[in-house]
Amino acid sequence: STRHWNQMGQDLRGEDSEMDGYFGSSIALSSSMPRDGNNIVLAIGGRLDPVSWMVEIWELKPTASTWIQTQTIRGTSGFINVGCYVTLAANGGVLLIGPKSATSATSAMY
Repeated sequence: STRHWNQMGQDLRGEDSEMDGYFGSSIALSSSMPRDGNNIVLAIGGRLDPVSWMVEIWELKPTASTWIQTQTIRGTSGFINVGCYVTLAANGGVLLIGPKSATSATSAMY
């Protein structure tokens, strides 16, 4: 059988114009679904410059058709390159972000 995909919410663009070219370099999606009564949580990482990354958190509520950006996490001193890798807990309640390499920064959990 053929699977038919339907877009959920609007197209997403990085809020930070510096990141637009690298928006979506890393993506994590919670496994919660609106039909379960839970928000879908999406973490999107992107590069700002060769050593700086950021992660944007977006949520889609069960009763809405629009993604809402809820938070932006930027690498700070000691956390450069954080956001190169992102992963979310199944329920979207815990976010892990990691650096490009083990020597480039420390990982963080939110």
